[in-house]
Amino acid sequence: MVTPQLLSQMDVNTLPVPARSLLEWWLARVRLALGEKLRTAFVHGSLVLDDFCPGWSDVDVCVVVNDPVSEAEAQLLGTIHDQMGERFVRGHAGGWRSGQAIEGCYIPEPLVGDPSCQLPCYAAGDHAGRLSVGHPLPPFDREVLARFGRRLLGPSLAC
Repeated sequence: MVTPQLLSQMDVNTLPVPARSLLEWWLARVRLALGEKLRTAFVHGSLVLDDFCPGWSDVDVCVVVNDPVSEAEAQLLGTIHDQMGERFVRGHAGGWRSGQAIEGCYIPEPLVGDPSCQLPCYAAGDHAGRLSVGHPLPPFDREVLARFGRRLLGPSLAC
């Protein structure tokens, strides 16, 4: 079991340009899509482990929402991820060279403290999104998020 910790804020301006342009584009749209439901957004994976490679890596995010994502919001998030794939993966916007963009999960706040909760979550990648019940991150990714994740926006939460 990981000791809960408050994750520090990430300065997007310190990121490699491809990751920065991708995250700025994505974050603006997610803010509009989720509005007040958006609580906190975290980055984890290679970007925070100093193993990010613009020609290979994707960007892993975990978005915490105040209430579960609805079907309508899941469709809107799916559209955002589809547009992101067109713009960045296939269109190489912002110098993006990777074959993937953002892999993200959108989880209700109770799952931050108890990954066994059975609440609706949304998980999205470049080609598919799914609304399901239960935490979409496997245990290894939850461990990396808890130990090394960084906040993009929102208040600190104990992961």
